[in-house]
Amino acid sequence: MEHAKSAKGFCLEGHRERVTDVAFSPVHNHLATASADRTARLWSTDGSILKTFEGHLDRLARIAFHPSGKYLGTTSFDKTWRLWDIGTGEELLLQEGHSKSVNGLAFHHDGSWQILADLMHRHMFGTSVQGEVFLL
Repeated sequence: MEHAKSAKGFCLEGHRERVTDVAFSPVHNHLATASADRTARLWSTDGSILKTFEGHLDRLARIAFHPSGKYLGTTSFDKTWRLWDIGTGEELLLQEGHSKSVNGLAFHHDGSWQILADLMHRHMFGTSVQGEVFLL
């Protein structure tokens, strides 16, 4: 407990509404947050905002880093999930068609699979070496 007493903390400030999920990068000193303000943010572990990802039409539910650390996945109550390039901030994929809010997201440890869950179904996706994403 001595370490816990001496640990320094800080507050991440930038979202306009509550944070709904948080994830650490597997390879960089970054973390990412999803928010009810419809944005995701990439942060340095010193607390500074590196990027803001905008495009969802409703509050975000989940956020996850791709194992490579190059991409970020977000899910939303707008019934979509999106894949973002963390280097450029560009939206690489918008996957629509869920009948309910998308509230689950996980990447396989080698990055070749993603699994999504909405309130009705689970969907599996594959990723090619070139970064193409396809429904399985």
